[in-house]
Amino acid sequence: TLSIDGPGQGESNVRETWVTLDNFERAGSAAIDFLEKRPEIDASRVGLYGWSMGSYWGPRVAAHDPRLKACVGAMGVYLQKDTIFQHGKPAYRANYMYMSNVHDEDAFDEMAARMTLEPLAPKLRCPMLLAMGEFDELCPLEDAERLYGMIPGPKELWVYENETHTLGGRLPDFYLLVADWLRDALDGKLKPGHARKRFFPAR
Repeated sequence: TLSIDGPGQGESNVRETWVTLDNFERAGSAAIDFLEKRPEIDASRVGLYGWSMGSYWGPRVAAHDPRLKACVGAMGVYLQKDTIFQHGKPAYRANYMYMSNVHDEDAFDEMAARMTLEPLAPKLRCPMLLAMGEFDELCPLEDAERLYGMIPGPKELWVYENETHTLGGRLPDFYLLVADWLRDALDGKLKPGHARKRFFPAR
């Protein structure tokens, strides 16, 4: 497993490598470049797991780099960003303004309006898994349904009944299921035309 601090995250901020509209996919490609040089890595079987804002950044990498063979976008923030930046906790907006080094409110709103996967969805041809809580407070379920409908490649949408953005107590089981899904995707078991929706009842 390779974990990275992408633009605007962790040590990247110390280096003043701020997140922009299009530099996360370049960071993702650089990570794949690194993996390709590792003799113990099968670079033909590279998958990506992104959660929360990673559910937006990860598919961006998948849309731009065909070396990525599977992608999971969990606890989604997929399309419009009004829900998270206008109606969510003020800290979400303040944090992302810091991560992007954009300190003017109007300039940030202009950038946020362009932060959607909609234009890139037709390029998502590797197996894609979208997963979220039924009542995610940062991303309406309708956004996940819309994105799912736009993806041409193999795809699944998982929805957890009564859960919010963090998936709460479902996380231990969720991670195991995601690992199984990634294994199947990287083994080539999700063929073109594969489309599946799963609803996980509350416990």
